[in-house]
Amino acid sequence: MARLNIEDEYWGDNRRAQLAIKLGCQFKADGVMTNAWKLAQKFWSLDKKLIPKKHWIEAGMPDAVFEVKFADDRGDYVYVRGTEEKFSWYVERQEAAKKGGAASANKRWPSKRQAKVDQTVTKSNQSLSKSKQSVTKRKQTQPSSSFSSSSSTSTSFSNSASSNLAPGVSDETAPPPELPISLELVEEPKTKATWCSYKEAYRTKYGEEPVWNAKVGGQLSQFVDRLGREESPQVAAFYLTHRDFQYEKNCHGVGLMLSHAEKLRTEWATGRKVNSVSARANERMDNNVSALQEYWQEKHGSGA
Repeated sequence: MARLNIEDEYWGDNRRAQLAIKLGCQFKADGVMTNAWKLAQKFWSLDKKLIPKKHWIEAGMPDAVFEVKFADDRGDYVYVRGTEEKFSWYVERQEAAKKGGAASANKRWPSKRQAKVDQTVTKSNQSLSKSKQSVTKRKQTQPSSSFSSSSSTSTSFSNSASSNLAPGVSDETAPPPELPISLELVEEPKTKATWCSYKEAYRTKYGEEPVWNAKVGGQLSQFVDRLGREESPQVAAFYLTHRDFQYEKNCHGVGLMLSHAEKLRTEWATGRKVNSVSARANERMDNNVSALQEYWQEKHGSGA
């Protein structure tokens, strides 16, 4: 960027004093205005453009600059007052330098530039000539009997392909065109929904991700086969809420879920969880009922 000159009139400008009062420091006010003029010079040199509001804000320019009338807020752009007078000379000097540089370059290296252009044109002509010769050769060697339809299609493709070859490359040496690849729909794995349901419930209960490996994948696949795709995800989530001692002890592994697949499905469907404690209680109750029945039969039989 060119040298930035601050005119003497700025130091006696009343707006400078007002800005210093608003910012609380005279040196801060001078620094802010120096940055404002740098931004103005930067963008004015680009086809006399104003400062984009985005760059003004990113530079941390305070609104006090607008309040004291050192700059105008023009919506998406900012105009620092006096920019046109201050930096018109800089734009004119840039344009003159560009014109002088171009003229100097043409004056010093005209032969080299022309030789390069001629060389490029020659290579292009040679490439085009080779392509035409190759197409003509193919036309002459193609059969004209029952394969006329396919031959015309091939010739048309060769012409279009030859026209798109890079300079210096003939269609004889160019690689064959890539054929479009047909994509077939891949069926979603049958265990995906069940694994996602199990993993989410596992993360909620233990705060960690469950382990996935080949063994777990195989067990999960068997679990889905036994209960079906629709009910397996729901039963897997239900399994993680089961507080059976055996399940808790084994951190609700997939192996136990597979072993007790039908049991878990029944408990999920009925809403009744059966664990070792409740099973023993039911067993004791059945034993008591059986004992009472035997006692009653013996007593009733002896009374008869």
